[in-house]
Amino acid sequence: MDKKNMKVAVYFRTATVPIEQKVWLYASSKSSEQAEWRDLSVEAMKHTAQQNGLVIAGVSTDSSRQLPPMERPGVQEMLVAVREGRAGAVMMPSLHHLGRDFDAILPVLAEFQKQKVRIHAKDASALSLPLSPKPSTRRKGGDAR
Repeated sequence: MDKKNMKVAVYFRTATVPIEQKVWLYASSKSSEQAEWRDLSVEAMKHTAQQNGLVIAGVSTDSSRQLPPMERPGVQEMLVAVREGRAGAVMMPSLHHLGRDFDAILPVLAEFQKQKVRIHAKDASALSLPLSPKPSTRRKGGDAR
C-alpha cells in the first residue's frame, strides 16, 4: 500500500442538546455593594440547572438596577443569546431581578414570548395567568348552548 496516496478522513461527532435544555442565567443586584449576594444567586442557579439536566448556555449579570431593564448590559447580553438561538430558557432568582415595575419589564417578557423562551424563576408561575382577558364564549341574550 502506497502511504503517499493514502487519505485520512476524520469525523467528529458532537452531541447536540435540544434548545429547551439550554438555559441562560441572569441575576442583578440593586447596587455594586450587593454583588456578593448576586454572585451567590448565580452559583445556586448553576447548581439547580445542573440538577435538572439543563445545559448552561451563558451567564450575565448587572450590578445596578438604575437603568430600565432593556438598557442594562446583562439583560441585553441575555436577549442576544435568546435571539441567536443559543438559549431556549432563561433562569433568574426572581422576576424582580429584571425590575419591580411591570411596565418596565414587559418589553423583556414580550421578547421572551416572541422567542418562545421558557422562564425559570421562583415567581414566574404568575406568568401563566392570562395577561389580557379572554374573549367571552357566552352568547348574548343568555343562550347557554
